[in-house]
Amino acid sequence: MRTGGPTRPARRPCCSNNDYNIGGEDGTNAKSDAVYAYVKQLRAEGVPIHGIGNQGHLDAQYGWNPALLRRDLERYASLGLKVAITGADAQTFVNNATDQVPTDQLSVFAQPYEYSEMLKAALAVPECISYTVWGFTDSDSWVPGAFAGEGCAGIYDVNQQPKAAYYSLQSDLSLAAFEAPRRVHTYMPRA
Repeated sequence: MRTGGPTRPARRPCCSNNDYNIGGEDGTNAKSDAVYAYVKQLRAEGVPIHGIGNQGHLDAQYGWNPALLRRDLERYASLGLKVAITGADAQTFVNNATDQVPTDQLSVFAQPYEYSEMLKAALAVPECISYTVWGFTDSDSWVPGAFAGEGCAGIYDVNQQPKAAYYSLQSDLSLAAFEAPRRVHTYMPRA
């Protein structure tokens, strides 16, 4: 038995919450308000909650408010929490589960917009530590098995080809790499 010398600090248990519609995706913000109040209460009681993960499963035909998502991420962060988008996808009605061709042509524009706005909200909140796209291709997506008549939720199509949403995210990330403060030249008078 060893006596004396340095001791290891006790490990703090880590706890987080991860759910869907807690970033205002339902439009009413009811679930987000409830989760926020609950997490705030738990933190006040000393429960070691360190993060909130928002599953960003969107449905193109319903629409949503990107500003509300950002406000909710900021609100969770104001509790001293890290936040994350833990499952970004945007589904729509499709012709069938195999081909997954959207039946509404507006969804071709809605999907890249929804992916992009989720990413912009994540990038705008410094406490947001990750943005995870849920799934790889439409051919292996969880959506057709869970929602009859819906699909086309990924950033790659059933033939593993990038879709407009892929390029939208790529563009947003390219711009984010050169954040505005780094591009602004401040006038410095010569001494």
